[in-house]
Amino acid sequence: KWADAGVRLADAALMPVRNNPGDGEISDGDLFYEHVHLTFDGNYRLARVVLDEVCAALPKLGGSENQGVVPSRRRCAELLALTPWDESQMAETMAGMTSKAPFAGQLDHGFRQAEACRRRDELRKLASAPEAMQAAWRTYETALAAAPDDGRLHHQFGRFAMQYGRFGTAVEHLQLAAGYLSWDSSMHNDFGVALSGQGQGEEANAQFRKALELKPQYLEARNNLAFLLSGRGQAGEAVAHYRKVLEIAPDNAQANGSLGGLLAGLGHTDESIAHYRKAFETDPGNAQTCLNLANAMACKGEADEAIAFYRRALIINPDHAEAGNNLGLLLAGRGQADEAMALYRKALTIKPDYAEAHNNLGLLLAGRGQGDEAITHYQKALESKLDFAEAHNNLGVLLASARGQFAEAIVHFQKALEIKPDYEGARRNLEMARSKQGIR
Repeated sequence: KWADAGVRLADAALMPVRNNPGDGEISDGDLFYEHVHLTFDGNYRLARVVLDEVCAALPKLGGSENQGVVPSRRRCAELLALTPWDESQMAETMAGMTSKAPFAGQLDHGFRQAEACRRRDELRKLASAPEAMQAAWRTYETALAAAPDDGRLHHQFGRFAMQYGRFGTAVEHLQLAAGYLSWDSSMHNDFGVALSGQGQGEEANAQFRKALELKPQYLEARNNLAFLLSGRGQAGEAVAHYRKVLEIAPDNAQANGSLGGLLAGLGHTDESIAHYRKAFETDPGNAQTCLNLANAMACKGEADEAIAFYRRALIINPDHAEAGNNLGLLLAGRGQADEAMALYRKALTIKPDYAEAHNNLGLLLAGRGQGDEAITHYQKALESKLDFAEAHNNLGVLLASARGQFAEAIVHFQKALEIKPDYEGARRNLEMARSKQGIR
């Protein structure tokens, strides 16, 4: 009866696709991200099936003389400016979505999620190659030359430019996108990120707020606004926005981690630790979260737990210089000098200008009687961080005690006190050096 009514049905499951030369075969496993959302290949296949039926139903419009050559999958991707970077972004979004309910409760979830992560990682690697990034840039430019009024293209190019580190170009294209997509909260959020990257805080603030005006439960925009406010010293309002995010999504790792950092800075150590723990429960594979929690536990005097989290951060990311340095500091305090020294040296191979690691290594070397090497590390610490009061004091102590260079030591003690007027250790050392010089 459908045919009698002039309705034609296209059955994508039964009607094979004629693959175009150069496209390769499209397998069924490449058609869906999960059981609902079509991949680009899936959309292409469905469009091809529907096109055949449209042409049959509208022979005058769909005749070969009007239809032209059906573009290949590759050509469609070029016309739409679909780059490996775009595909990796989509795969990232889908892998994040399918990691949660209701997908997590499916019997074959483990297999499907592993496959989604494999696809994501494969595309991410492909998209991050320099030649792929350059080709994607050219694809966007070509597509925009053909369709300069396509707001969505400007939006996507702006997002890509940010990934490339070209925030000026991103702002330019997102400004153009705003003229076409003023209703799109995600565009305003991305515009805010680009403006923030250019140091245009006021303008970024306005864009994040516009995104939230359009979509009050837009968690990413609220997190971004809170981060911007905290960087501008508006901690109270930033805390309020993070709390709003957590009212909507108590397990939001970004909000918990960032709120934990703000609360730590405000002296609310216990509440800070509670939020860091929540962030860790949600995202246990995040080295920075482990580091933040370890730092908070160390400040509270919970050394055993702090050490455990520093070690966990280093398991996740063996090249995390700050975790290595901070773990070394706690171990040195427990008399485990050999491991601490190895950690400091490893941190400095990763980050040669790490002032705190140079200073900490200098302290251990000085304690072992290796004064010359210790002095070298104190000097390197001060090359990287001129206002490092502790390094000035420590260098002064060795110059005075190991080399008898009291005049130079006095200069460093004075510098330490200029930086930290209440630095009693430096004050005592200054008085002692002056007495050795006969100065009152």
